[in-house]
Amino acid sequence: MKEKTKQDIIDNYSLVKRLQKGEKSAFEEVFYNFCTPLKNFAVQELKSEELAEDAVQEIFCKLWLKRESLEPTLSIKGFLFTCLKNHILNLIRTHKNEVLKNYRFANAQLQSFNSTEDAVISHEIQSRINHEVNQLSELKKSIFE
Repeated sequence: MKEKTKQDIIDNYSLVKRLQKGEKSAFEEVFYNFCTPLKNFAVQELKSEELAEDAVQEIFCKLWLKRESLEPTLSIKGFLFTCLKNHILNLIRTHKNEVLKNYRFANAQLQSFNSTEDAVISHEIQSRINHEVNQLSELKKSIFE
């Protein structure tokens, strides 16, 4: 891992200051330096190119919206990767809840279907039994009554 030099710290500080002022060139510099590594990390975690691109876009939007409140001593790289990690965790948590909700719904539907199916089968069996009993002689019918 590359150790930060004094120049890296100064460059990061001036980049944050430029972002705070709303300089689009500073934002573009951050975008071009970090978009690919962020996307690679997101793809690795989310296993989806599309979700990764959306997540990275969200992070850059968040950076631009929060630019004025950024701390100049803040590591841009650290900020972006921390935001991305938290965003991914929220996506996973949301996705897990959706999957769980869908599973519960499907399970309830299946139980409802099974209950209906059981009732239909039971009715059909009872009808067949009644039909067969009606075919019997009176003496044999009295055994079933």
